Amino acid sequence: MKHYSTPDLLLKDICGIFNAPVSLIKSKTREQQLVKIRFYYSFIASKYYQFPLKCIGKEIGGRDHTTVIHGRDTVISELEFNNTKTLNDIAKIKHHLDIQDSLHLDYRNLLELNKQLLERIKDLRKEVVLYSHENLKLKNELNYQKKLCKVIS
Repeated sequence: MKHYSTPDLLLKDICGIFNAPVSLIKSKTREQQLVKIRFYYSFIASKYYQFPLKCIGKEIGGRDHTTVIHGRDTVISELEFNNTKTLNDIAKIKHHLDIQDSLHLDYRNLLELNKQLLERIKDLRKEVVLYSHENLKLKNELNYQKKLCKVIS
């Protein structure tokens, strides 16, 4: 995976892939292709490079972090619904940036893993409680037997 020290270098590279001038990406224009590139940039910059949302927004024309979230989530939604154009464009960007998805866990996979871990923790807590009760019963029984032995002797 290519490494970028600043979000602007990543933006220049992504604009180069689509032959779009950086100045137009940063402008207020709402041309569909330029909006798509902003969305793709938001998605790649946040998911794979973990640049802060505020920095990403600043790079694409001083936009708010919520605009970045909207763009990123739009791409995620289109990928989930197998939008062919988005799938192809993101694959093109990943190929150019040498991004290997095997190195990154999908958000949904992380949620599922978290859910499984929480269930396992719950099960382990139940086992601890059961063992504690059993241990207490054994202690009480042992104390009773000791008292009985004293009484008999």
